Amino acid sequence: MKTYHVFEHPTRGLEAVKVGVSWPGFFFGFFWMLVKKMWGWALLFLAIDIVRGLFQMSITHGQPPASAANLGFALVGLVLGIIVGAYGNGWRESNLRNRGYVSVATVEAKTPDGALAQYAREKTQ
Repeated sequence: MKTYHVFEHPTRGLEAVKVGVSWPGFFFGFFWMLVKKMWGWALLFLAIDIVRGLFQMSITHGQPPASAANLGFALVGLVLGIIVGAYGNGWRESNLRNRGYVSVATVEAKTPDGALAQYAREKTQ
């Protein structure tokens, strides 16, 4: 079982955010941010990735793929993924609050849909 924070919006309905590491955020970063409507964070990380890529191309031009510089840039990408994974769900909660959602419950469930169903059951009782 995982812990979820449930958020409610008067017109947009319910959202469940898992407490802890965001594995989709770690693996899919920018695209995960777009799906979750985190436009500011997505734009920031896209800009960081573009700058990192351009910097990498200018520094590592003509070097073998396993050079220290290329490995260093790969490490930077890994660190960015870890940052998104570690902080992404917190950023998502903040984004929901900024969009008018209110935190209404903390529930234990296996999935986000399960968390929303459990909240709906508890709310009607």
